[in-house]
Amino acid sequence: MVSKVNIYLNFSGDCKEAFSFYEKVFRSKIAYQTTYGDQDEMKSELKNKENLGKILHCYLPISDKTSLMGSDIIDETGEPFIIKGNNMAITLVPDSEKETERIFVELSAGGKVLMPLEKTFWNSLYAMFTDKFGIYWMVDFSYN
Repeated sequence: MVSKVNIYLNFSGDCKEAFSFYEKVFRSKIAYQTTYGDQDEMKSELKNKENLGKILHCYLPISDKTSLMGSDIIDETGEPFIIKGNNMAITLVPDSEKETERIFVELSAGGKVLMPLEKTFWNSLYAMFTDKFGIYWMVDFSYN
């Protein structure tokens, strides 16, 4: 079972501005925000120091079961920015490791895996992929 569905928005440098706007619209507060420069793993990889201040991840709850999340997509990471209007993903937060693995295997079948299901520095299990219809998905599981 999936316990939460979030919408993940990608930006080309204006994530901070957009989420400030969304805070006002949804009358909520950003619960978490980090820049590329805040993370040692990213800081050492980036050559263009202007990218250090861009948003790596931002999290804004808009209801008990839904949040907006976002980041600035930068060329240096190798992930291409999706065309404005298509710059979003559906993020599933399964309630178990087994369910996370099942959803990843079944939903990514016939699609394109952009980041395989693996442990990351920000969470227990995470994957990014498009399904066979070209829909952009993320699965994000935490043991806490």
